[in-house]
Amino acid sequence: MANSDDAPRDTRRVDVRIYPKLELREGGTVAAHAVHFGLKHGNLSADYPTDFIFIAPEGWRFYEFQLAGRTWPGVSVFPEDSDFEVAFGDDARKTVVMTDHCGSYYPHFYQLVLENIATGELATTDPSADNGDRD
Repeated sequence: MANSDDAPRDTRRVDVRIYPKLELREGGTVAAHAVHFGLKHGNLSADYPTDFIFIAPEGWRFYEFQLAGRTWPGVSVFPEDSDFEVAFGDDARKTVVMTDHCGSYYPHFYQLVLENIATGELATTDPSADNGDRD
């Protein structure tokens, strides 16, 4: 019952923030942006079936990308298993809903990719963002 579609669920809002950063390219620096969410390193632990709603900041939207042979709707989860479902939450791609069925309790790693609506610039998280409290 705990993991069925009829079971009660928790819903959590996950604010996504984008900050300026410098990247090193071809021996020089280039202005860019980095994505941050949760409490610095993700911190998305749940002990109960939970829908995490990632919310893009103003002027940005989630970007669909290819990784490890799969198309991801702005947020990828690894290791990939049936414990998670990820989908855009709206047609404008301002939200992504990640459902955690809470069948597995070990660290997962998240990659978020967002696109600047005005410029097309892509920004991403450090792929080491995780829920490491399960280590």
